[in-house]
Amino acid sequence: TADYGDQHAAATFEVTGPVIPDIVQTAASLTVGSDMDVYATGDTMLFSGVVEDIDSYSASTPVKITISYNAAASAGISRQAGSTSDYTIISLPDSTGSFSAQVKAISSIFGTGIYVATATYIDGTATDTCQIVEPLNLDDAAIATDRDVYGYGQTVYLNGTISPSAVTSLDITLTRPDGTVEEHQADISDQGFSWSWTIPAIQPVGGLDPLDILGFYTIGVSSENTDREIIFKVSEDPENDSLTETPILVRTDKPAYLVEETFRVTGNVIVGDDQGGALVPDRVTIQVNDGIFSFRHIDEAQVYPDQDGEFSSVFNIPITVFEEGTYFVRAIYGDSQAETSFEVVSEIDLDAEERILVFASPDKSKYNPGDAIVITGGTNGPADITEFEVSIVQISGTACEPDVCQTASVAPGGSGQFTHTFVIPDTKAAIGKYTVVVEAGAEAASAQFQIVGETPDPMVIFEKGHRIPERMITVATGERVVDGTTFEARVVFGSVVTTAGSSTSDVNLRVLSDAGTCIIGTADDCLVSESTRRPGQIYDTVDVDGMMLNVRYSGPDVQVEKFTILPESDDAPLPDAGWNIEVVKADEQVSRFYYKVTYRTAAQ
Repeated sequence: TADYGDQHAAATFEVTGPVIPDIVQTAASLTVGSDMDVYATGDTMLFSGVVEDIDSYSASTPVKITISYNAAASAGISRQAGSTSDYTIISLPDSTGSFSAQVKAISSIFGTGIYVATATYIDGTATDTCQIVEPLNLDDAAIATDRDVYGYGQTVYLNGTISPSAVTSLDITLTRPDGTVEEHQADISDQGFSWSWTIPAIQPVGGLDPLDILGFYTIGVSSENTDREIIFKVSEDPENDSLTETPILVRTDKPAYLVEETFRVTGNVIVGDDQGGALVPDRVTIQVNDGIFSFRHIDEAQVYPDQDGEFSSVFNIPITVFEEGTYFVRAIYGDSQAETSFEVVSEIDLDAEERILVFASPDKSKYNPGDAIVITGGTNGPADITEFEVSIVQISGTACEPDVCQTASVAPGGSGQFTHTFVIPDTKAAIGKYTVVVEAGAEAASAQFQIVGETPDPMVIFEKGHRIPERMITVATGERVVDGTTFEARVVFGSVVTTAGSSTSDVNLRVLSDAGTCIIGTADDCLVSESTRRPGQIYDTVDVDGMMLNVRYSGPDVQVEKFTILPESDDAPLPDAGWNIEVVKADEQVSRFYYKVTYRTAAQ
C-alpha cells in the first residue's frame, strides 16, 4: 500500500515455492570470463559465459556473479580505496544458455587489486580472475631514450615500462626542430614498450640540408588522458655535446659572406613553462662579436621564439663596421647559451660557385597517390638565370609513370626563385621513392620524396587461455581469418602463477619451438635462462630456427613467471607454428598458466 496525502493505492503480489526443473543433474555446467584481464578504475567490467544444456534447467533461474577481492593474490599490490565486501550482480541466461552482466569499477566499491568472479547457477559454479588498477599515468612511468644527444644517421631507441593497465598501445608523436610532426604507435607487451626512429643521414646528392636536421626533437607519448614528453638533441658533435636544462642551438644561413651582404641567424630552443603550465617564451638575445681577442661587441638583437621554439633575425654587414675575418654569433636564452661563427671575405676569396648555389625543396617528404607536389627552387644569390629545368627521377618502385617522371622548364620570378606544381596520378603504380632535380646551366640540386599508399590502421584481436592447470600446453600462432579478414600472430605472452603454499623455485617455465629448440628455460641449452631486464634493455634478441625473435623473460624464482615473444622485425609475423610450453613442477604442486596471443591484420 502507498499513501500520499489523502490519496491511497494498493497492489498485490504472490509468493510461491521454487520451480523445480524437470531434470535434476548433480551439478550445472557453466563457464564465465571477463572481457579484459586488467581494468582501470572507472572502466566497465563485463562478465559473460554460457550455461551448458540450458534445456535441462529452469530458464527463469538467474546466474549470480559474485566479485570478491583476493587479498592473498593481491599481496604486494598497493591497495587504493575500495571495499573488501563481495559485490554481486545477476543475469538471466537466454534460450542458448548465454548470459552477461556488467558493473562499473567505481573506486569506492572496487579498490585496486586482484579479483575473483564466481558465477553460480543452481548447484554449478565457474570462476575467472581479473585485476583492477589505477588509470594509466605516464608521469609515473619509466620512459627514456638510450641517449640524450645523437648524430646524423643514428637511431633513437625509446623504451618504457608502465604500471599494469588495460591500455594495449601508446600514441607516439615526433616533433622536429622545424615544428613538423610525425605520428607513430607502439604496442604494449607485458607492461613494456619500445620504439625507434632513425635520424636522417647526410647525403651528397638530395636529402635534407644538414643544418635542417640539427636541433631539439620532442617525443610525445600519450594515451587517453595522460601524456609525457621526452627531448633529445641532434648535434654535429654528439660525443662532446650535451642536453642542457634549457637547450639552445644557433646557426647562420651561410658560412661566409661579402661586405654589404645581410646574414640570417636562426636557431631553436626548448620553450619553458611558467608555474601555471602556460607557454611563456622568454626573449632570445643574439649578439654578434668580433673574433679578435677582446671580442668587441658589434651588434645585438632580441627576438621571441615561436611556440615550436624557432627564432631568427637578420643582420647587415656594413663596410664601415666589418672587415675580413672571423666573427662569432652568440644566442643567450635564460641561463643557457650557444655559439657559432662565420667569415667575412673578399670577392676574390669567395668563389662564385660558393655564392651562387641552386636549391630544390618539395613541400613534404611523403605523398599519397592523387596528391599535389609543390616544388620550390632557385638560387641563394643573384644570378643571371632565366630558366630552370625541373625533373622527377624514380629511385625505387615499379616502372615509372610518365605523369610522375616528367621534366619541365620553369622561369624564375623577380626574386630568382620559382614554384612548380604537379599532381601525382591516383594509382598504386606511382608508389615509390623519387628525386626532384633542379638544373640551371652547370649548377644542379636535388631532394628526395616518397609516394606511399594510404594504409588503414591495423585491426587487432586476441586469443586467450586462462587458469590452465596442465603441465604441457601448446599455443598455436598460425593465421586467423575472421569475417573474411586475415590476421597474423604478432606477440605471444605467457605467465604461470604459483599458488600459495608452493615453492616458486620448484615451478618454472620451459618454452620450446616447433622444432624443439629451447627458447626459455633453466637448462644450459636454453637460449634465455635469466631475466632480460637490464639498464636500457628489456628484450634479448635470439635466433630461433632461422628467425630473429625478441624475447622478454622475468627470470625464474618469482611468484608470477612470465615471458613475451615477438619478431625482431616490426613487419614480420610470428611463424605458423605451435609453441610447446612446459610447466616444470612436482605432482603435488598447484599452478595456473595464462597466455595471450595478439593478432594484427596482415600487411596488404
